[in-house]
This record gives sequence, structure tokens and C-alpha cells, in this order.
Amino acid sequence: MLGDIKGVARQLGVPQGFTLSVGGVLATITSHWPKPSPLAVWLFVVGALAGYLLVGLTARAQQPSDYALTPSEHGTLNLVALAVVPGAASAARWIPEKHLAFAVAGLLTSVFYVLGLAAFLHLLRRAAEARWPKPGTGQQSQRARG
Repeated sequence: MLGDIKGVARQLGVPQGFTLSVGGVLATITSHWPKPSPLAVWLFVVGALAGYLLVGLTARAQQPSDYALTPSEHGTLNLVALAVVPGAASAARWIPEKHLAFAVAGLLTSVFYVLGLAAFLHLLRRAAEARWPKPGTGQQSQRARG
């Protein structure tokens, strides 16, 4: 049972953080602009999609990559939403027009989340490599000699 819980927690780390980011930003800007129209909500979704596509196309994510998330490479505790929600919601509050604010909030949510998660995973990977070097790397050889 504990193994199942660990596996589920690891698999949900990335989507859970994205859900918290999107939900947190949407809830925060809704408190600033209560009762958003269906158009405002739709524009949030369009903005989020545009942000995701912008980052994905810029990073050429559609091309094959040797990088894939594995349970050992990503953190179970995804803290990215803690930065995404205040960042995207605060930026959108400065926009005086409600519909544009929702669209920009959606765009920033996707951009901040993808970039934030990539940075978070990069730092975790570097920390893991420093702590547990792969066999046959220069770092491993230096440790063996030391």
C-alpha cells in the first residue's frame, strides 16, 4: 500500500502543481473582478493555451527529446504553484479591463508554470547528480580517486 501511495504521489506532482497554479490564479483574479462573464473565463482559457503553446514552440517541445520525467527526477512536492499564483494574479491586477486581465492571467499562468517547473526540475536534477553521480562520469572517477 505504501508503495502505491508513493507512486501515485510521484505521478501527480506535476499535474497537481499545474492545477493549483491555474485554480489559484483564477480564484485570485475572480476576487478582484467578481462575477466574470463567460467571455472573461473563455479568454482566461485562451490565454492559458496561448502561453502553453508559446513556451512549447519556443522550446521546440514538439521535437523528439531524450528527456522524460521519471519519478526519481521530479519532486513529489511541487512548489511551483506557490510562485505562479501570486505572480500571474498580481500582474493581471494591473490591467484595468476585465476581459484583457483574464486573458493575460491565463497566458502568464501557463508561461510561469512551464518555466517554473522546468527550472525546479533542473535544480532537482543538478542536486541529484551532485549527490549521486552517474557511473563512468568524470565526477565519479574523481570521487573514486579521492
